[in-house]
Formats: sequence, structure tokens, C-alpha cells
Amino acid sequence: MELIKQILKKRRIDETWFEYDESDILDPKTMLNLDKAFKRIDKAIKKGEKIAISADIDPDGVTSSVSLYKGLLHFGAKEENVRILRHSRGKGHGIKYQAEQIDGEDLLIICDSSTNDVDTCEELSDWMDIIILDHHEVEEKNPHVLLVNPQQRGCGYKNKHISAATVVYHLIQLFDEAYEDWFADQIVDLTMLGMIADVVNMKKKSNRAIVKKGLDNIQNVGLSEMVRKKNAFSQSLKSSDIAFNIIPAINSALRYDEEEKVFDLFLEEDSAVARKISNSLFLQARKRKEALTKALDDVELLSSENVIVGLMPSDKANNSSLNGVIAQKLASEHKRPAILISENNTCYGGSLRSYSGFDLREYLIESGLFIFVSGHAQAAGIRFEKENLDKILQYIKDNWVILEKVVRYDLEVNELTAEMIAEISALNKVTGNSFESIKVKLNSPVHQYELFGADKNHGRLSIEDFIAVKFFVSEGDAINEIKPGDTVEVIGEPSVNRWYHGGQKKVIVDHQILIDEVHKIELG
Repeated sequence: MELIKQILKKRRIDETWFEYDESDILDPKTMLNLDKAFKRIDKAIKKGEKIAISADIDPDGVTSSVSLYKGLLHFGAKEENVRILRHSRGKGHGIKYQAEQIDGEDLLIICDSSTNDVDTCEELSDWMDIIILDHHEVEEKNPHVLLVNPQQRGCGYKNKHISAATVVYHLIQLFDEAYEDWFADQIVDLTMLGMIADVVNMKKKSNRAIVKKGLDNIQNVGLSEMVRKKNAFSQSLKSSDIAFNIIPAINSALRYDEEEKVFDLFLEEDSAVARKISNSLFLQARKRKEALTKALDDVELLSSENVIVGLMPSDKANNSSLNGVIAQKLASEHKRPAILISENNTCYGGSLRSYSGFDLREYLIESGLFIFVSGHAQAAGIRFEKENLDKILQYIKDNWVILEKVVRYDLEVNELTAEMIAEISALNKVTGNSFESIKVKLNSPVHQYELFGADKNHGRLSIEDFIAVKFFVSEGDAINEIKPGDTVEVIGEPSVNRWYHGGQKKVIVDHQILIDEVHKIELG
């Protein structure tokens, strides 16, 4: 307990930070227009109206639309009266890319997009009612829709940092209240997935409460199969497991126009069928990761300091939905905010990914040089005129970004016991944006080093009564120079890993550190 108190003190939070439950989930009735949306949808179900659900093609858009679809069927809508609209992610975001699919529906419910898509909404509203369930910033008034979005003026919902999946979860809560049901508990796992994928602020207790509830209640058959593949024991599931093991495979499929597989996975009720889809998603994601590494070699750096700017040659930029992934790679490698752009007929377009919490979106908007910077502070799409490229590079050169100091570790310890690892691992169950995982620094002798995994590309150090693990070890990685008897400095996240050993036919519990950095210490 003393160890935990030291960590909390360093982070300037008290012990109540980790005391949250369902009572901390905010009241859905405080969200402006949500009750009106419930009444309109309930009326549509009772009258047998045709309903179209517009899904944004990212994990939050998929999970929110699937949750809504399941909810509508559960509360009486006929399957033939409800369908989910979808499109290739590479086209962009918003109802304007799905408008042609609408075919006589009476009600359109848009999930995770189109708050500011006034023109398309105006056109569609001539013959149908429109409800938007969104969370993005409101840039202009959209009088043609019933908008449910905590960002809009006059909304009394106190948490502005949620996802569309959260909005749908609250909508289903209103159905539950009206019909004395508990269906929100059936979709809270998908809500959790959407929230983690959209990097919601984990300083908000309400967000932590919903995410924890979802982690503890994996019920969706497709998600359950993904968890089974990567984390066999869901009782030890953490938000970081979802972020690093599950979401990348989903994003990979969506970026490569395999959105149908993702929808099929989360709508599937047969575990055997879901398992095949899940295995296919993981296999394809692995192959694409190798291709992505090669794509990075094609990027020309136009700015290698302050804000990183990478240019993908136009003949290589055949999948615009990959821009965000490559921008994220640039940000991670350089430890700076990054932009990846490519040239089209009249302008440059691309994606931004920030670093260390910096609001890169606002920084670029303030330059006045962009046609649009649309999305979030940490991740957004961009477009600007060709003649502004040199001006933007000069703006970046003249306006230095001050980043928050990245804390490499919370505590330096002389020893690390299994009990201490278990304590810290429990605290790390729900982490993410604005509350990173608790990490430690430790100096210790190494008993053994080995590569493991099917491709022998993961490294494992045996240290005292625990192991230190580094995934995806490259040829020139410093860990490969470590030999038994060496003393190393390890920085990483303490974790408890439970897995089934087929040969021994029993569950193995490993107390470990997930390595961020490891260095050999030269003793004098």
C-alpha cells in the first residue's frame, strides 16, 4: 500500500481516483435532445417505420451503429425495417458518402459523424427525419436535424470528452428505463471498445466507470472471440489490451476496405463463425503491418524538427485511409507531433497525429493556411492549397511547439516482487488519454535472455522472480546485446499475464514488466 501511495502522490491524485463504479456514470437525461431522440425512435419502432443507420467507418462508428442496430431489434423493430449504411473509409467521413444508399426510409440515425454536414442534411430532410448521435465539435448550426452531441451549446451533460458509442449507450439506457430492461449491459462492451478507440479522456470518472464495466462484461460474440485469441482470460483484461491487441486489427480491416468483415464480426451470434472472422482479421493485420513498414521508406521528410511533416509521393498514395497510421508512426519515432500529406489534383491532403497531449489541430487552424483541419486535437484530417506548402513549413519553423514533459516512469525501485506487480497491474486496469499506465524503473541482473513467439521476434529477460518482455524486437535492438549475468536498467509497465499452457494443461501466471526501454549497465 505504501508503494501505491507514493505513485499517487507523484501523480498528484488521491486514493479516490480508483474508487469508481456504475454510480459515477452520468445521467443520460442531462444530454440535450437525447430524450427527444428516444421518443422519435420509439415511435418509429411502434409504427413499423423504415430506419437507416449511418455508420462512420472507424471503430467508434462501427461499435455505435452496431450497438444501436442491436438495440432497435431488441426493443421491437423488425429486422427488415432496419439497416446499416456503410461505405469505403478511403472516401472520407460523413453522410454525404452514403446519401445515395438511402431508399425510402422514414428515419435516418447518423452515428459518429455529420454534425457539421449541413448541406447534405438539408437535402435529405425534405423527405425524412434525421437524428445525429455524435461527439465531434460543433462548427456550425445544423437546423435540419435533431442533434444529440455533448459539444453543442446548452447541453447539460458535464463530460464533453466521450465517443459516439457512449451516446448510443446512454440512449439505450433510456429504452431500458422505459421498458424495465437491462439491454445497455449487453452493449457496454462495444461502448468500451469505441471509447478506447477514440481515445476518450480517462481523467473523467464517468469514462473510467463505463470502460471498466465494459472490460468486466465482454458479451458480444465477435469481440469475445478477439479477446479469446489475444487475451485468453478476460477477467484480467485491461484497457491497454484492447488498445494494443484488438483495435489495431479492426482499424487495419477498415482502412483496407474490409468494413463488411468488421460489421459481420460484431453482428455474428455463432461463436464458430465469429472465430473464423476474428482469425482472418488478425492474420491480415499482421501482413499489412509488414507492408506498412515498407511504406514508411517512401516518405520524404519536409520538416524533421518541431512538427514532423512527411510527404508520401502521389504514385504511392493509393490508400488515403493509411495516412493516419503513417502519421502516428512518424510521431512515435520522432516523439513530436506529425503530419503526413500527399498531393492530389489541386491541393495537399492528409492526416495529423499529435504527441504528448499537444492540441495540434488548434495549432494548425491558427495558421489560417488550411482549407480544413477536421477531427480531434490529437488526430484529424487536413487539406490545404498547394501554394501554401512553403508557408506552412515556415509557420512550423517560426512557431515552436512546447510539449508537456513525457514522464518515462512513476517510481524507481530497488526490487520488484510479484505482490507489487499485482498491485500496480490492478491500478492499470483502466488507463489511456490523460492517465497513462503506471510504470517503474528497475536496475537488476539478468539470469537469461531468449527470443520467443512463432517468428522469434519478441524478447524475454528473466529477472529475479519475474520476466521482462519486449514485443517486436528488431535486429539492431539494444536488448539483443544483453547476456546472462549482465545488469540492466528496465523501464516499463508491471503486468500480470495469465495464459493456458497446452503441454502442461494448466493456467500459467507470469508476473512481468512490459518493456518500454532497456539498457545494459556497464559496471565499473
